[in-house]
Amino acid sequence: MRSIRNKKSLVEETYDSLLAAITSGELGPGERLNQDQLAEQLNVSRQPVNSAIAILKANGLLHDNGKRGVIVAPIDPQYFVNIPRLLQNPKILVSDDPEA
Repeated sequence: MRSIRNKKSLVEETYDSLLAAITSGELGPGERLNQDQLAEQLNVSRQPVNSAIAILKANGLLHDNGKRGVIVAPIDPQYFVNIPRLLQNPKILVSDDPEA
């Protein structure tokens, strides 16, 4: 008997597509997103695009740009500076002391 697999929702599939485009550089830092164009490219309605964008904004990958819409968040160089520190001392991730 085969196990039951949960199918992904349109929102999850849209999120995955947008995340892949951001992490691959297809959508670069500072690039403005047009929800209508994204919906057309992904062959979905605007609702899953809106929901996926909300999740990406909550995760810090997109930013509101006022009346101009949503843009891909700029890359913070400090993130990359901290990676070796985190790899050397994973306790930092669970510590209350930021200087651990």
